[in-house]
Amino acid sequence: MLALGIWAFGRDSSAVLVDDTSIVAAIEEEKLGRATGMGGIPRMAISRCLEQGNAKITDVELAAFPCRPTLSALREAGFRLRNVFPALAPLGRTF
Repeated sequence: MLALGIWAFGRDSSAVLVDDTSIVAAIEEEKLGRATGMGGIPRMAISRCLEQGNAKITDVELAAFPCRPTLSALREAGFRLRNVFPALAPLGRTF
């Protein structure tokens, strides 16, 4: 059984392909796109994982996403706000 794990809710989107016993392939989108902080659906990372595993998307039986994407999105928004408004960082506020 092949499973595809996808992280697409932050700056560092990535994909991992696993079989019954081990990790077949894993890579971050920014490694392929040659730009830091690439967010969104990791299309190139998914393609590369499938290519390295000699598999097609139809061979994948399970796709896994994080269980708390809303919490992750809020943390990401807080990080971005602290970068835009650095005066908020010393207040110890978390978003």
